[in-house]
Amino acid sequence: MLKQSKLSEADANGPINGRSINLASTDGSWSALTHKTVNGTDYYATSYTATFDVGGHGNQPDGTATFVFTAHLYQTPTTIPYGNTTIVVDSNTLKFSIDVKNWPAFLDTANTLQYEVTVSSKGGDEDGSISNNGTDKKRVEMDGGALDLPTIAIIDSVSQNVNVGLSTKNAKSTVSFVFPSFSQTLYYDPTMTVYYSRPAGSSATMLNPAATFCFVLALVLLLA
Repeated sequence: MLKQSKLSEADANGPINGRSINLASTDGSWSALTHKTVNGTDYYATSYTATFDVGGHGNQPDGTATFVFTAHLYQTPTTIPYGNTTIVVDSNTLKFSIDVKNWPAFLDTANTLQYEVTVSSKGGDEDGSISNNGTDKKRVEMDGGALDLPTIAIIDSVSQNVNVGLSTKNAKSTVSFVFPSFSQTLYYDPTMTVYYSRPAGSSATMLNPAATFCFVLALVLLLA
């Protein structure tokens, strides 16, 4: 299972006090699930949007940032332009992206923005392994699925490198993403594949797309 954790500005000593957001506690909202067709490709989509204060003292934050998590389920294989490359998406695979906008000016341009998700097995045991998957992507294997993680992000409309890592502490594996500082926008676009077993003798046909999407989102404990 996968659970989003933190979004933090960090310096050489780690996350900065007052500039670390617990995504599970943000007061956001989900958009309605919609079906779309673009260039002959069908997919379902929904987004979670949250705004929150960042930094500052007392009742005077340094600014208000917006975090948008968008999930797509493609019914047929497709390719998606992403920076200077393209991402290949298999059918019935959950494609999700994060947008961060209006983060208050970084306290130092050498600081980074760290995004963390927790990976664990259904029983809560330690789980997850990371490996290279091509020249510009890493793969994290977890209980019931895998994450394909690009090593580039779109920072202020320019492709820049992202550090992707996996650490384990207290029987939990945390996938961390370290993005360079930015002045306006950050966009990142990973993919999740869910493995599942069909009952013996069942049809090879995939679940109804809308039901599959809800099933995948239930496995991914988004902001829960």
